[in-house]
Amino acid sequence: KTVTYVSSHLLPMLLLCTTIQVNALTPAQAETVMALIGETRDVARTDPALQEIVLDELDYYLAGAHTAEETAANIQSRASVYVAERST
Repeated sequence: KTVTYVSSHLLPMLLLCTTIQVNALTPAQAETVMALIGETRDVARTDPALQEIVLDELDYYLAGAHTAEETAANIQSRASVYVAERST
């Protein structure tokens, strides 16, 4: 099957539509996908606060203000404090 997709910000410009080829799954492929979903036990999530700690410290490292070792130690220290505060 062929599906024509028009991005919402391009609707006035119908000439710029993109054609995407969509193929249906075979029964065997669908079974494989469902088995993988059924076997999933953990879902990874990123904590925005921890991500911010890493990005903050990375800025210092990239600016040359800290070594890799100092950066890692700072991330570990700040992350430990954050996790400890959240667990109380």
